[in-house]
Amino acid sequence: MNDSETLSTRVALARQTIENWGNSFYAMIPNLVVGLLAMILFVLFAYAVKRLVAAYFRRMDRADLGLILSSSSFWGVILFGLLLSMTIVFPSVRPADMLANLGIGSLAIGFAFKDILQNWLAGLLILLRMPFRRGDQIRVGEAEGAVLRVEPRATIIRTYDGRDIVIPNTTIYTGTVIVNTSQKVRRVEIDLTVGYVYDIGKMTAIIENSLKQVEEILTDPPPQILCWELGATS
Repeated sequence: MNDSETLSTRVALARQTIENWGNSFYAMIPNLVVGLLAMILFVLFAYAVKRLVAAYFRRMDRADLGLILSSSSFWGVILFGLLLSMTIVFPSVRPADMLANLGIGSLAIGFAFKDILQNWLAGLLILLRMPFRRGDQIRVGEAEGAVLRVEPRATIIRTYDGRDIVIPNTTIYTGTVIVNTSQKVRRVEIDLTVGYVYDIGKMTAIIENSLKQVEEILTDPPPQILCWELGATS
């Protein structure tokens, strides 16, 4: 076989390969169309599910929990639709094999985004157990303020001087949280310094009468005015 015959044979093989690819592509067009339509329907359905879940939890006055669950349900429906569309386009692909490969990939992603997943899970558990709500005044370590919202990654609180603090959810879930507004009634201690030139009995009576004029202060139990210690004078 001379060089010209070899070249002709290779050209014929290449042409046959291209024709086979073309025939395979044309044969896949119906599957591609059906798979694309299925994916579009699943995307629309995912958005509908997301809005319904968010609206339901807003009516339950648990908007933050609805935010996390609606987002999770959205991506869950998208993932299911993607797997189904792939099996329609490529009938030889089995869902079990795809899920097995997805499990291995999820494990690798889990190690790469360990902190993000931990914060997401901690945020979900916080919202399910509800140790506090929006508007509650809490203290976490040195941070103290009112809860603005609980996001998938962190909890946002606003300090009394108007600054926002972002606290990772794992810090809140695994640490100590003081909820100042967990009860309707709370006793507050206020320290006052009185000079030795003033009569303690008269000062106590003045403070007690002043407290009685404040409507927000309960009479049962009544406020207590105590002389706690005698300090040194300069």
